[in-house]
Amino acid sequence: GFVDRTTIDQAVVDALRNSEEMFTSGYLREIDAVCVHHSDKVAAIPHYYVDSAPQADRRLARVDAAYTDFARDFKAVKAPKRWRNFRSTAVADLEAGVAEVGRLSAAITPKVSTAEGVAAIQRYNRTGRPIFKRFVRQVARENLLRCGSQF
Repeated sequence: GFVDRTTIDQAVVDALRNSEEMFTSGYLREIDAVCVHHSDKVAAIPHYYVDSAPQADRRLARVDAAYTDFARDFKAVKAPKRWRNFRSTAVADLEAGVAEVGRLSAAITPKVSTAEGVAAIQRYNRTGRPIFKRFVRQVARENLLRCGSQF
């Protein structure tokens, strides 16, 4: 059975997606496919809970590369006139968020001290998280859950 809200939400999204009635726009269907592909790739990155700076360094490098690829593919989907404003604001937030992940990845090295690591994470929480929250709200309004809250 279902055990939590995320599992139930995903089951509903999967059922709607399978019915082909989830999106009335071909653009949104294409964006959703990009999001599904990349969220699966990010979820497959090992060491979600890291125990050491070298593990964190490797994980963040892979997350940085995966987010960079996601932003590139999201941006590559051409938007019809109706969706150009959505696309431009989403791409701007996505690119700014990816830049923040890149800064965090560069700051976390195998030799980083605990204090330096904590400071880098705090900087990311102040600058990167608000950007991604704004992006998640925007894509959620279009039911692109695998682009945001379930990424």
